[in-house]
Amino acid sequence: MSDNSNRRDAVAEGSVGGTVVMLICVCVLGVCSLCGCDRTQTAAEVTPPSRSPRDSVIQDGIDQDSVDQDSGFRSSSGGDVDAPGPSTTDVADGRDRGAPGEPGDSNTPQPATAEQLRETALRALEQGQDDLAFQLVRQVMRMTPDHPQAIFLHALVLGDRHRFHEAIEILDDLAARMPATRLPAMGQTAEWLVLAGNYDQAEARYRTILDEIPDATMVHRHLGQLLLQQGKRIEAASHFRYLAQRGEVNQDELRCLLSLVKPLPKQMESGRLEPLNRLAQSRNQMALQDLDAALEILQPEEHQTSRAGADANRQAVAWAEASLRARIQALRNEWDAVRQWAESVQPDAADADGWFAAGCHAAHQQNHDQAIRCFSRTLLIDFTDVDAYDRFSKSLRAAGQTTVADEADRRAKWIRQTQDIGNRLTMNQSRDRALVATLVTLLQQLKRPVEAFAWQSIDLVFAVNDAAISEAEAENAFLAIGEQRERLLRSGGHQIAPSFILCGLQIDALELRQGD
Repeated sequence: MSDNSNRRDAVAEGSVGGTVVMLICVCVLGVCSLCGCDRTQTAAEVTPPSRSPRDSVIQDGIDQDSVDQDSGFRSSSGGDVDAPGPSTTDVADGRDRGAPGEPGDSNTPQPATAEQLRETALRALEQGQDDLAFQLVRQVMRMTPDHPQAIFLHALVLGDRHRFHEAIEILDDLAARMPATRLPAMGQTAEWLVLAGNYDQAEARYRTILDEIPDATMVHRHLGQLLLQQGKRIEAASHFRYLAQRGEVNQDELRCLLSLVKPLPKQMESGRLEPLNRLAQSRNQMALQDLDAALEILQPEEHQTSRAGADANRQAVAWAEASLRARIQALRNEWDAVRQWAESVQPDAADADGWFAAGCHAAHQQNHDQAIRCFSRTLLIDFTDVDAYDRFSKSLRAAGQTTVADEADRRAKWIRQTQDIGNRLTMNQSRDRALVATLVTLLQQLKRPVEAFAWQSIDLVFAVNDAAISEAEAENAFLAIGEQRERLLRSGGHQIAPSFILCGLQIDALELRQGD
């Protein structure tokens, strides 16, 4: 949720929980339609990567004087778009050339200019009149074949007609010839790559943009959503936490931060978590408590039996699937399968599922010191993992550390409550302010203040909708929350101490070395 002036619109319209289709904005091209810039972003929900290819993904941040900017898109109020006919308006000075009494008056109709055709084509595209947009852009390309706005618009129209390969080639060629268009082109082509199913290439392009514009919030949002739909929920969380620190996070993203192993059950009903691969499909089944289906989805495929010759991305996917499969097998008490997995692999530093499965294997072998180390690694990666806290507590008790085990039980209880509330708030887009207040308190107890601030902001929108406070009061409260968040970030107080995550245990005492 944003703390900027756009939030007033969200408050006035009660838009939290709705959907905003982002304008197609490439500010650098003067086509106010392809950068997805935050000028139009409100507290509303944001459409995921599978939305229309007309939407965009890149933020402002490029030299806006590097190319012509004389044809900014003017949003239409609705209705059909008429193709421009002969014009009687002087484009240069705005005088009506047909008005009597002016020197050089003429009632002779003038043909539409390329600029007029571009603007009309953009409006047609935005309103779904794809055939008209296609006809108009062909005229524009005949008139100004080398104009960057015309080329970008041509690619947009082709992308809208699902001719993604052609559209991507056009923008890649434009970017090569005109460096100022490279990042906007990369953002738009990343979207088309998602729609075409080329997720690895899309990820790479989003990451390239972030390498050059680290604060591009819309790119963080799109990359986070893409990672989420591929089951890479922990990676996605890093982008959503960044958005929360910027005050730009929405409800869907906040709910994802409540549970990283798997989505909240009611989130899947929204259709915004459509799984794009087996990893995501399996996590969705876990959310529905169907471990049989979750495991069946992850049965090894032929290409996974040997990693020889596989590319790095395929290897990473196979590794992630094997780790999640081992987690599920541990939850199902399939100890022979877990033992075989544990004897053949070593989880890497970011493999929360792998460390969970390794911890379960160690605990089953009554090696509780090793289990504590493994579960500690899991929790340091994902401190929302309730199952890990439960197993952590059991191994702590078996090792005689009752006080720490009690705290782990308490921590698991709080986390379950946050997930239950998040799930209930998802149901029918509930606006239960009492639930939000409880959630804020729990997040504060869990040392997650940035998330708490975001939910407080959402509560203010609910309060305005309920007429409990005025818009002016809400705006003042928004600003106060933003100031508190900024102070917190400057102080470093938003970072959770590892000893807190581990309920008082110290990392040094656990000897958490790489390879343990």
